[in-house]
Amino acid sequence: RRAPELGPFLGCIPREEASKFLVSCYYSSYHFVVMNAFVPWYLAIGGFLGLVVLGRIFILCREHEAFGFLTGWGIHAGADAAFCLIMSQMYINWVDIRRVR
Repeated sequence: RRAPELGPFLGCIPREEASKFLVSCYYSSYHFVVMNAFVPWYLAIGGFLGLVVLGRIFILCREHEAFGFLTGWGIHAGADAAFCLIMSQMYINWVDIRRVR
């Protein structure tokens, strides 16, 4: 069953599976350019594919009445925050890993 519509902009996701996959590819594609600036191209491609899968999960959360838009949004915000923490650790080293062990 589908979640109730929450407004004109949230109803813009297409209903066909192939179109939903394509939407996930579009949203993931602009991340590839940013990832490619930080990591080698093969890791950026892996990140692109992972984000396509994650995008489909977000769409499934949005469509399922047990989860809905706010759950998908919360998971997305948490994933963004986790990625920012990981990247900042890689480049700033704010946690000394040698002391944690």
